[in-house]
Amino acid sequence: MHKIDLHSTGNHPGFSKAGYFQGLTFIKPGAAFCNHQALYFIAIAEGNKTYLSKDVDANNKDLLYKPFKDLSGRIAAVFSEYNPAFKFPYTLASSVIDLSHLQYFFMHHLPRLSDISKNKKPKDLETFLEDLGFKTLA
Repeated sequence: MHKIDLHSTGNHPGFSKAGYFQGLTFIKPGAAFCNHQALYFIAIAEGNKTYLSKDVDANNKDLLYKPFKDLSGRIAAVFSEYNPAFKFPYTLASSVIDLSHLQYFFMHHLPRLSDISKNKKPKDLETFLEDLGFKTLA
C-alpha cells in the first residue's frame, strides 16, 4: 500500500479553488508522512461517493462502511437515551453526520446553500446541528 502526500495550492489542502485535487504525490511504502488535514477535506468532499455508487452492496459486504455504521450507532444510542420514544434514532444519526459534511462543504464552496457560509465558523454549524437534533428529539 502506498501513502499519498497532498500538497495544497488552494484554500484547503489538496484542493484547488475549483475543488479538484492537486499535487498528488505517491510516497514509497513505509514513509511516515501523511497530510491528515488534506485527507479530512477529501473525506468531506468525496465521502458520499463511497456509498452512492453501483458497488455499494459489494462494499457493504466487505465492511467498508463499518466505521460509519459504528459511529451512527453510537450517536443513535445517545438519541435513544435522550428520548426513548423517538422512533428514528439511526435515521437521525446518519442524517446528522451526512448533513454536517454537506454543510461544511457548502460553507466553503457553495455558500448560497448554507446560512453558515456568512461567517464560515464551524461553531455555527455545530450550533445548527445541535438545534436541529434536540428539536427533532423533543
